[in-house]
Amino acid sequence: MSEIVKRPWGRFVLPSLLLLLALCLVLIPFGSDEADAAITDDDGNTYQWVQDTYLPREVILTSYNGGVRDTYTVPDTVEDAQWEYNVVGIGDWSFGGTYVTEVTLGKYVRTIAGSAFSDAGIEVLNVHGSLESIGVDAFANSSLEEIRILSYVDSIELGDNVFYACSGFRFVSGTTDLRLNGVYSDPDFQNVAVFKPGGDSARTIYFDFDYRYNVEHYLMNEDGNGYTLSSDSTDVLYGQDTTAAVSKTFENYYVLPFEQKSINKPYMWNGEYRFNATVIKIYYDLDVK
Repeated sequence: MSEIVKRPWGRFVLPSLLLLLALCLVLIPFGSDEADAAITDDDGNTYQWVQDTYLPREVILTSYNGGVRDTYTVPDTVEDAQWEYNVVGIGDWSFGGTYVTEVTLGKYVRTIAGSAFSDAGIEVLNVHGSLESIGVDAFANSSLEEIRILSYVDSIELGDNVFYACSGFRFVSGTTDLRLNGVYSDPDFQNVAVFKPGGDSARTIYFDFDYRYNVEHYLMNEDGNGYTLSSDSTDVLYGQDTTAAVSKTFENYYVLPFEQKSINKPYMWNGEYRFNATVIKIYYDLDVK
């Protein structure tokens, strides 16, 4: 009969499990506890981690503490001792009751939470095309007059009473290259140039942009050699798909045939908005009789 040998597994298994647990704790990224994690910048503004497990790491601004000032720009990124984080949101009541006249959001901000600017002295908000939604009561009882769209955006989802008691508020284009038109889902919004708050149901505002293009007029030189751009005759026009250039009348000149072009659209390059305006060149020959 063979002898049964008792092996002291517990002596090895338990220490091994404890070692594995310790390694896991070490490997968890600092700041992964979202309930307690926060960053404070040099101005005393605080940020909450959204996620720091995958790249890019993200935070939201939870409290503005920069005091009274004319302008403030939400940073694109903030850092702690270990990582850099994209600022992707403006938290609840983060600017509530503050006195900053003009605020520019960072280029990664996607959301503005409910009551973020309630009772605030803000008059102008500058946003990038990354903005997707604005929460309930976000600007209620504030001094907001304009939201300037700095680059192309398809739509912005609005919560209830976003602009409550903001009389005269409007969306505008923040660049001379683009002209903003709003197409609103609520039938009460009749004026496409000015957003008029009304109703209590959530809605989406869809934006269309007209893009700038230039029409240049070139007159034949009197000696018949070459053409010169006519002074003060360049037309700055706007459209969405195809140009609608029109020739001018110049004494002793007749216009040569010309073709319309597709209108250039804005594009992103290394995270920055770029735009090259379409140019239509119209030539005129001397009318020799």
